[in-house]
Amino acid sequence: MRMRACGLVRRDGRLLLQRKRHEAIWALPGGRVEPGETPEAALLREFQEELGWQVSIAARLWQIENVFTHHGEDVRQTEICFAVSCDAQLTVKDETLEFRWISPVELHTLDVRPEEVRRRLAGS
Repeated sequence: MRMRACGLVRRDGRLLLQRKRHEAIWALPGGRVEPGETPEAALLREFQEELGWQVSIAARLWQIENVFTHHGEDVRQTEICFAVSCDAQLTVKDETLEFRWISPVELHTLDVRPEEVRRRLAGS
């Protein structure tokens, strides 16, 4: 089973989302937890690699189990979300990714996955 750590970043009433360029699916920023790595360490590493941000983890928010199909294969993934804070400006270091600040009311206009994350964000 794969594990993904993601961070909920709020600023000025908006949420930060990411997607791979030229793909439709948006998600909270983060990435795969590597073998031997804690979810917290993975989250810090992913924010540094993708945005150049040193973030602070404020709290563990939720853990969900997600099942989806990727390139024809069924994938089971545990997604662990943390509340994070950072005052840095948005500068993308990973050219394969796109980041966007959205208001909570914009959530219904984007394909945010997993669906459970979208529901939790819409209710927050």
